[in-house]
Amino acid sequence: MDIKHCKRCDSKFYIGIPSPDICCPFCGYFLDSSDLRRRTTKRELFRKNCILRNGFGALTAKTIDISQGGVGVNIFEESLPFSKDDKLAVDIVDIIDTNIKKMALVVWTKKHINNYIRVGLKFD
Repeated sequence: MDIKHCKRCDSKFYIGIPSPDICCPFCGYFLDSSDLRRRTTKRELFRKNCILRNGFGALTAKTIDISQGGVGVNIFEESLPFSKDDKLAVDIVDIIDTNIKKMALVVWTKKHINNYIRVGLKFD
């Protein structure tokens, strides 16, 4: 199930099956495909080194983008020592201006042919 957000009446509601033809059950507003995106907060490009920690130890990664709800990272490893729904400690530390330490949930992983794995993390 997905949570959707109506632009017109600001209501949130669940949908079971994604479809391009959905109306808000509260006000009847027709939601087009751009309204049905999962992310509700804006992503910003954010290129920093980070460390992901779990029971496997520490793994170095590179952030790609960040939002209020999570962060996308690239990992340059052959295989991942974690999987979807695992909890990780995310440390993004930059000497100049960044110091983010949060817990995150692995939402998705995708292996690319360029020898890296893209990971979507949702902050707790």
